Amino acid sequence: MINLIISKIFQHPSHADEHLQRQATVLYGLSISTGLAGFIGFLGVIFVFEEKLVTFIALSILIGISTVTYIQAKSMKIRSASLIFLSSVWVLTTILVCLSGGMRSLDAIFYISGTVLAGLLLGRRGMNVYGGAAIFIGFILVCLDALGVKIPAIFPFPARSGWLVLILNLAIIIPSLTITLDTLSQAIENSKHLLENQKQIQVELRSSEEKFSKVFHASPMAILLQGARDRRYIDINESFTKITGYSREEALEKTNAELNLYPDQEKLHDFTEKFLTQGYIQNYEIPFRKKNGRIGHALGWGEQIELNGEIVYIGGTIDITERVQAEHQIQQLNEELEQRVKERTAELEEVNKELEAFSYSISHDLRAPLRGVSGFSAILFEDYGEQLDASGRGLLEKLIKAAREMSDKIDGVLLLSRLSRSEMQRQTINLSMVATDVLELLQAGDPKRSANYQVTPDLMAYGDPVLIRIVLENLLGNAWKYSSKNPQAQIEFGKQKQGSTTVFFIKDNGAGFDMAYADKLFGTFQRLHSAHEFEGHGIGLATVKRIIHRHNGDIWVQASPGQGATFYFTLGQPD
Repeated sequence: MINLIISKIFQHPSHADEHLQRQATVLYGLSISTGLAGFIGFLGVIFVFEEKLVTFIALSILIGISTVTYIQAKSMKIRSASLIFLSSVWVLTTILVCLSGGMRSLDAIFYISGTVLAGLLLGRRGMNVYGGAAIFIGFILVCLDALGVKIPAIFPFPARSGWLVLILNLAIIIPSLTITLDTLSQAIENSKHLLENQKQIQVELRSSEEKFSKVFHASPMAILLQGARDRRYIDINESFTKITGYSREEALEKTNAELNLYPDQEKLHDFTEKFLTQGYIQNYEIPFRKKNGRIGHALGWGEQIELNGEIVYIGGTIDITERVQAEHQIQQLNEELEQRVKERTAELEEVNKELEAFSYSISHDLRAPLRGVSGFSAILFEDYGEQLDASGRGLLEKLIKAAREMSDKIDGVLLLSRLSRSEMQRQTINLSMVATDVLELLQAGDPKRSANYQVTPDLMAYGDPVLIRIVLENLLGNAWKYSSKNPQAQIEFGKQKQGSTTVFFIKDNGAGFDMAYADKLFGTFQRLHSAHEFEGHGIGLATVKRIIHRHNGDIWVQASPGQGATFYFTLGQPD
């Protein structure tokens, strides 16, 4: 039990901070040593001193100070423990000095040991405060002594009491020496580590400089170093000399202006402003003048770095002269190609206009003789039909039918020609109303036929109402025609969204067709079904496509034989 108590009392405080740990250990040692010194003093009171009461009081105060310091040190309250101990020692020393006859008293030594201890525990500021206070008291006492004012020794120590003062001073000085030696040892150790680190840093620095020098001079990129103040070249690599044509001797200690390196001063000023504002610059294209006077183009970058304690500029450039020349050539070729395309487009437009005019002229000129053929054939059939045999009447009927088909085709060609020349009058159109009207007319033209059609209400679009009606008449007419052989014919007109685009569709469950032939569907006079199966002249879908394209839209189809077809189309947005 006693051993446990002793081990607890003499257990050193611990802390993660080495400096605080060292201070706590010193305070811990001071409290123990001054406490033991006080205990030894009690023995002196019993066996040596005659003035036992005053000595007993002083030693009791000393032991009290030691106890408080011990408790504070164990709790790691380093600063409060240091202030309590040092201020108490100062006050006690001052009282003893005044009671023992002034500065001639042996107790004044405590000022010296206390000042040293204050410097170790509280640093330079604490040492200055403690020492200044001690000097102030000492100065007053010395002045009084010099003026002949003698301070009576109320409590004079006998000569043999010097050993007690020595023990108390040793109780303070030994821990102070301990921390001093420990600090000195730590400083020496730190100095060794610092020197070793410094040597390692120097080795690594030399290695880094060697690597930098190798990379600097071996780089295929032109790299340079310039002074931040005078902008003179400090160093350049071999790639710089190859790109510019200037040797190291010609370039070093020169400025850009002296080498006349950058012909475009406005570009150079912009480069410099951005570099100085940002502290760096990247991927800046700037023209430069070579030694032979030729103009090249460089893609440059720059950074500010510290070299040998000074700020310098490091920059790199890539010669992109060939790339710039190629870009200029491509741009020139594109401009020439664009001009050729414009000229070719104008030629094609002119040819198309001539073809359209020719088609219109031929179609118009054919109408008169065709009417004659059709009219005379009808008269012949009516007036002389009975005189002809069955074979003759059959041939005459085919002639009349062929003339009618020819007339329809001429009408289609004329319509196509007018579509290209007519001016569109765009407005908002209710497609649902137009589609319903077209389907009702189809139903009225074939009242015996039963067909189910569905039109989504309020399908709105923007376009020419006459042309859009032609589109719906053709698409709905095809759906009506090609679903005629289905007793449960279904026709649907609606819309769907593809992203932000509105797509209209007309769907039927009629004959359909093979998608392998879909690319021929919108051509002029192209038919996927024979005239014996379904009537038609092959111009309707070509007309639809041209109208849709004039509205900046598109049209396509999905179909399958015997499963019907679905035509999709879009109409451009209003300007």
